[in-house]
Amino acid sequence: MARENAHPILLIAGDFDVIQQVQQALPPSRFLVQSAYNHREAFYAIQHSQFDALLVDVSMIDRHSGSRTIDALVQKGVRTPMVAVAADPEDAVHANRLADTIVTTLEQKSILNSVMEALELSPMETTRIMPIIHQPAEDDILSRRMDEIRTLFALSKSLTEVLDLTEVLNRVVEAARHLTNAEEGLILMPGEDGDLYLRAKVGIDVEIASNFRVKEKGTLPGEVFSTGQPVLIGASGPQKVKTEHLVNSLLYVPILVKSKPIGVLGVNNKTKKDLFDVHQQQLLVNLASFASIAIENARIHQESLEHARELQTLVGASQVMNASLSMQEIVPTICLQ
Repeated sequence: MARENAHPILLIAGDFDVIQQVQQALPPSRFLVQSAYNHREAFYAIQHSQFDALLVDVSMIDRHSGSRTIDALVQKGVRTPMVAVAADPEDAVHANRLADTIVTTLEQKSILNSVMEALELSPMETTRIMPIIHQPAEDDILSRRMDEIRTLFALSKSLTEVLDLTEVLNRVVEAARHLTNAEEGLILMPGEDGDLYLRAKVGIDVEIASNFRVKEKGTLPGEVFSTGQPVLIGASGPQKVKTEHLVNSLLYVPILVKSKPIGVLGVNNKTKKDLFDVHQQQLLVNLASFASIAIENARIHQESLEHARELQTLVGASQVMNASLSMQEIVPTICLQ
């Protein structure tokens, strides 16, 4: 099949694992996959382009309304055949009445079969496409580099609509683990006492995360924060990140705003023997640069909200004062405000 006859597909997902697996499952000679990394971008793409099918991550939500993207698509009357990607059982139940077909695993054959079913293509066509998926990449390194570029691009796009600091940190730490193929990812930021506290994590045990706190002095994360320089350690025996948390290899980079450290982005391999390298260090440095911009935007947004609340309080107090000349009424009201 010529590429000009390939099926245009819109992939609506912000999860990097979903994006990678779908792109690998749908050969470019048969499918033209366009990605929408957030709710708003998905609707823009649908309004301005024609697609033969949509692949929708059921877990994606509109950050402004809190509603699921797949629900909004149905409510808007989008009639393009829809494949729901639902790894979570609850998501699968939710999507069952909404999508034309559901894929509950990121296994490439399952993804392809679901798309073929939504497009109402014959099983014979699926048989012809499968060998294309399993052909080895001509250049594995080039393939990996392309995936890294897509991941960084996806993150930068997805952060454009996020002003919630917690969501920003969670997306960054997920991308860090994906880029480095690490077991654990974390972001540490300073508290009022100067110690570094866990603000986002992936792959770290809940019990360990509940009291994850490290000193700025005498620790590897603290060294990164105080010096503003990355630390890459491996093949040196188990390393202590904090008390009772040993890892085989680690890579930590500073998150800088105007050359001033505001946090530490790190990845660990606790049981895997894989070592991090200088290339992965540069990836995390680039990722931390994206993170710093998004964190600063979220901080400014939060300050704006707090300032607006203060102004609202002052307006309320002034209205009370203008409405009453009684000090017995004015003073308690101002105190309440």
